[in-house]
Amino acid sequence: MGMLRTMAFEDARLPGSSARRTHFGTPADPFVPAAAAADDRDPAREACLSYVAMEDAASLLVEEWPKLESQLVNRHPEFHSLSDEERALVPGGGRFREIQNELDRLDAERETLLPVVLSVRCTTPGALIAKLMLVHRLICDDDHPEAKKLIADAIEDLDRLLPF
Repeated sequence: MGMLRTMAFEDARLPGSSARRTHFGTPADPFVPAAAAADDRDPAREACLSYVAMEDAASLLVEEWPKLESQLVNRHPEFHSLSDEERALVPGGGRFREIQNELDRLDAERETLLPVVLSVRCTTPGALIAKLMLVHRLICDDDHPEAKKLIADAIEDLDRLLPF
């Protein structure tokens, strides 16, 4: 089954995910291979999975933001010239501000977690898979598609080779 195994570490996934979306690399729904899910005793695993979850949460918000912004500007052409307080009064304006605040919070958390992720060493196979998942997530699809595929294949191979 490899990467399409049902995830045992449920809290690493975002709410509202479906079996159809449980495919590695879907930005809005992180897949955690069985090896990474089973190895919960490694701080590297925890740090990397936390970072992946933050990246995925930010990706969802970044997808929502332009759609909402477009609707708001279409309905209220002066939207960008309004103050934050005035924007909040426009229907949908409050959600726009929530997205901005959440993205700011996630950026701050990722900045705090990044030194930990860069310094922590893996002591279990699951932590190594989690670290590879993070590398995979951070590489831009358009810039390095071959590298993304190679990393995804390595994760699948490791997951398949490790006994469970």
